[in-house]
Amino acid sequence: MSLQVAKIKGIPIRLHFTLVIVSFLTTWAFAAMLMPEIYPGLDISVYWIMGIIGAIILLVSVLLHELAHSIVALRYGLKVREIILFIFGGVSVIEDQDEEASRDFRRV
Repeated sequence: MSLQVAKIKGIPIRLHFTLVIVSFLTTWAFAAMLMPEIYPGLDISVYWIMGIIGAIILLVSVLLHELAHSIVALRYGLKVREIILFIFGGVSVIEDQDEEASRDFRRV
């Protein structure tokens, strides 16, 4: 139950529906709890903008993390089927076609 939103270096990037839940919770936590403590006295709309930006930064950092795993796997000759971002973070679906390639990390 995920939706493909992009393709980077031939790797499909998919967003699982649970990511919507964590995005709303992250935005709310930043806007309602964290930012008002750190920066008191601002307008409520500013806190919500900071919450949205914080949630986007979190999503992008998880994507970059998983993309780094995938790029290293491609360099070692492994096939990367897709990257799925979901409620607990993300996962790179990597197929080990050549078992020897994944064992010999020094060869590249």
